[in-house]
Amino acid sequence: MGAIIVPFIIYWLVVFVVCYAVSEYAQRFLYDETTPWLGAKIGAGSFGLAVLLTYTRTSFDTMFTDKIGWTVLQAIVWFLVFMFVFRFHPLHAASIGITTMLLIAGPATMAVQSFRGEVKVEPDTKSTQPVKPLRRPLQTAPKPPPGDPAKSQPEAAAPPDAKK
Repeated sequence: MGAIIVPFIIYWLVVFVVCYAVSEYAQRFLYDETTPWLGAKIGAGSFGLAVLLTYTRTSFDTMFTDKIGWTVLQAIVWFLVFMFVFRFHPLHAASIGITTMLLIAGPATMAVQSFRGEVKVEPDTKSTQPVKPLRRPLQTAPKPPPGDPAKSQPEAAAPPDAKK
């Protein structure tokens, strides 16, 4: 039971917050006012979208490959919710609803997987090979200039009285 309830609550929270922000801003921008009872409409619409996301568990790695059919179904449902529940015009509902679905489904699933511990960390296979030690120094000592061999040899320490 917890395998369904916890992901549903996470999905519903994420979808509610994002749909509320997107709908309020878009309706004020496009129509100069929001529809009445916007919070209740967003609550009902996001409930249905969260149920769909809980069932499909859409993630970025399978969204456009293995589960493209579910992605198309979700795009249709998000369009219908934005048009009939959130009260956008059809063209606005299609563009805003589908864009919101594409941007929210993946991160919401990542949040669910992270919260439930379903993320598997695989070891990096490239760094497991042994690294050979460095056999030479990075910078070699400068060589003395060619010329007098006596100057190239270090001078022996002479007693201080010998120089006088």
